[in-house]
Amino acid sequence: MEAKRLIEVGNGLPGIRSTRQIDAAVKAAGLELIETADLVSTSEVAWFNPIDPDTMRLEMIQTTRYGAP
Repeated sequence: MEAKRLIEVGNGLPGIRSTRQIDAAVKAAGLELIETADLVSTSEVAWFNPIDPDTMRLEMIQTTRYGAP
């Protein structure tokens, strides 16, 4: 789970939740869930930025060990 924690810190996320957890929270809030999908496996765009020195920009420093607290 260290990788998950680093992703949360590096991207300024309060906590990553699974699709199943989000769906349960929506229902628990009394809302009607019409449609849900986890796009990780079907998306044409990767959920992460490739670590490629040629594409690194200053604003991406938070995704490195130097930008993490």
